[in-house]
Amino acid sequence: MKRFELRPDLRTAGAEVNDILADGRFVGTMTLVWREGGRLTGSVQLDRDALRVRDKQRVLERINDYVQSIVLATDAAACEVFVTYSPFEQLIVTADDAEDEFGAWRDADGEPEWLEAEYELVLVGKKRNRLHYHVYDDRRRWLAEAHLRAEDGRVTGSVEWRGEPDEDEIELVTELIVSDFDEDSVDEFLIDHRHGDALLETVELTHEDEPAPKAARGKRAKAGMRGEANFKAKLIRDDGDTLTYEIRSKADGNRTIGTATVDIRERRLTGFIDFRDRRHADDAGAIAAVLMRELDKEKEYDGLNLSLMYRNKLIDEFIVENETVH
Repeated sequence: MKRFELRPDLRTAGAEVNDILADGRFVGTMTLVWREGGRLTGSVQLDRDALRVRDKQRVLERINDYVQSIVLATDAAACEVFVTYSPFEQLIVTADDAEDEFGAWRDADGEPEWLEAEYELVLVGKKRNRLHYHVYDDRRRWLAEAHLRAEDGRVTGSVEWRGEPDEDEIELVTELIVSDFDEDSVDEFLIDHRHGDALLETVELTHEDEPAPKAARGKRAKAGMRGEANFKAKLIRDDGDTLTYEIRSKADGNRTIGTATVDIRERRLTGFIDFRDRRHADDAGAIAAVLMRELDKEKEYDGLNLSLMYRNKLIDEFIVENETVH
């Protein structure tokens, strides 16, 4: 990677949002919120499809340096910045004692974690509508191969694993396959994942269901869960007057689809949801209802104003009174 930079998108006295660029290309976003002498909090979301694993660590090191500069400039007493690279999550945390190095990268369990397995999908053969792929990890080990057929807006086929994968590996390879096709030309995917003679999982999804949900082993994934029951809001950070929730979707394999940050200082709550995929903003009503149930556990309030964000750009507003107004 030749050049790394942060492009300011929004800056106030106590917060900022930046686009993360590598060689002028968007690879992620960083949001930071602080108070003088208080706690610095925020999140970094890196786009795995845009940022190669070999460049990821250099980007993280640069971000770590930048966060440290903000900590020093604001005299922050503590720092906690969540980092996500697809399903992988890390923390930037200030050291608890003098023996720890500032800004150590740690996973959610507190153990240092510097690398994760990264897969690469390589097209090794193509004949008319038939495609043959190999899947390699970041050490160039051959993990699986896929034989697919694409016709009439439908992709079918199988992934043959050389070793038995876990559910996250199946999901990751499915996402790689889906991302290799033009979303405007493919309406449906039906992919079997196999190891030897065993059928591990069949993933079936339509255009609106992407990315692929995790299915029960040996069963087909069920799509179309878009009501409140599909979503879950989990409190992941409590800064007293600011709460941060992780929003997950069952239809997307119980994956995190966004992060909600809510200011609870006033009777009317305000905040924003930063979505990882713009399509989930269409489910704002159901997501807001789930989020409000969790907020009810924290305090009484008169209403909720939410800004719906995608890649740090406002795409809609959602206002909740005694009845929902959108």
